[in-house]
Amino acid sequence: MAKKQQDKKWQEAYNSYCFNLFRHLTFIDRHLHQQLINNLEKLGYRGQNIHYIRVIPYLGEQGGRATDLARSQQIPKQTMAKLVNELCEKKYIVKKDDPHDSRAKRLFVAKRGLSLIADALRIAGELELSLQEKLGTEDFKAFVRNVDLAFSALRLSYPPVSRTLELSNYNKLNILQMQLYSMTRFVELELYRANIAQGFDDIQNSFVTVLSNISNAGTRIADLATACSMSKQNISIMVSKIIECGYLEKVPDLNDKRSQQLVFSGKGKKLIINSMNNLSQIEQQLVSEMGHKAYENLQLHGARLWQYLGGSGPQTIASDEREMTIDDTIIDDWVRVLYLALRQEEQADLERYFVHSEQGIYLNPRLTQLLLQRPALNMTKADEKRVISWLKAIMKRSV
Repeated sequence: MAKKQQDKKWQEAYNSYCFNLFRHLTFIDRHLHQQLINNLEKLGYRGQNIHYIRVIPYLGEQGGRATDLARSQQIPKQTMAKLVNELCEKKYIVKKDDPHDSRAKRLFVAKRGLSLIADALRIAGELELSLQEKLGTEDFKAFVRNVDLAFSALRLSYPPVSRTLELSNYNKLNILQMQLYSMTRFVELELYRANIAQGFDDIQNSFVTVLSNISNAGTRIADLATACSMSKQNISIMVSKIIECGYLEKVPDLNDKRSQQLVFSGKGKKLIINSMNNLSQIEQQLVSEMGHKAYENLQLHGARLWQYLGGSGPQTIASDEREMTIDDTIIDDWVRVLYLALRQEEQADLERYFVHSEQGIYLNPRLTQLLLQRPALNMTKADEKRVISWLKAIMKRSV
């Protein structure tokens, strides 16, 4: 009985880890950031690094020290020193003597750095308009409004450089990406600090890149490298560190005897459960500050954008314990988004669409049976067979 309860606890935490608001917002932020880098390259800002955002925006009128930046961003001093040197070489920032410490240097945004940020904000506004086309004008306005509410609810503030740029001159579109980055980075660091305080003191913040892409069914190194946009060599080095800390272990690949897969160890599962408990507290804070309706609206539009932009992640665990497939993941996500969407409708009668049981919330079997009986229009037999298999699987899915 104890094992069954433990397995259920793991399943609930793991499924939350696979499908949650901050996974979706993180993906949206990184998608926008990569598009931003691509556009900046076209304007002549060559050799952009996605990690520059951890330095330039955090240098205000008084400048800052590299050691302080490394501490606030929770990255190694060596890594920060490398970023700073790159930015100095490209003339985005400059080093000046620290008036309070003759041995130290302070970093300031250079003229070219300010031009970079101004161009980045302009491009960000254009990129965010493309999101509006995907969600629709009214839904996107609601998304922007609720991101702003969440940003305020978390007591976040704009990076110091914003005071130099006078953000009042920019509209909400231009600063959406700045808010998304600040929110997702805040949550990442809060979970990291909480996990350390709660006994996982050997974890490194860089581990999240790998751990957020591990499937319960197992993940190959090659697939992990692709998901993390890293070389196989670099991902292998990081994986070795995580295995050494005891969060992952290697098991034989049942589909290929020559290969191995990475799975969560017992310690790794405890870490995920702990992280999801901590994330739940942040979510409760948002609900308390924003209100249920605004928070659920943010969840819904975040999930929709995540899917529109090609978001993916580890496959959730099916409630019937059978092996998951790609189709199953799509179905699970679809059922959750449908449930959130219907809850937004004031006139929607959820009991017509969903039934409650001790195992969870499921689509009403009568509804899915009716869908199965409807004739397929303009479908090939193969497509019709696939849709029918999906609908049958939906009947077994819990929200």
